[in-house]
Amino acid sequence: ATVATFDRERLDVLAGVRAPLAKLATARGDLRVMDGRFMAIEQAMGVPKARAAGAAYLLEVLEELKASGFVAAELAKSGQHDAKVAPPA
Repeated sequence: ATVATFDRERLDVLAGVRAPLAKLATARGDLRVMDGRFMAIEQAMGVPKARAAGAAYLLEVLEELKASGFVAAELAKSGQHDAKVAPPA
């Protein structure tokens, strides 16, 4: 819907998540994606405070997924080449 409005209203700028916009720009050829960013989407997971064992397990699993390269590979596979994996906790 935002792309339709962008086209219909002949707007100069459309903001959104980089990966889909880059794909659109490549497909259309008359658009470009600007360098830099205007926002960051940070992901998070959590458990209730009373679940210390669950929190420890979640941290262990997440650290292993980052260290093994799984998170980076999944980001790349989904086209999010500019996304960065968080550093070790």
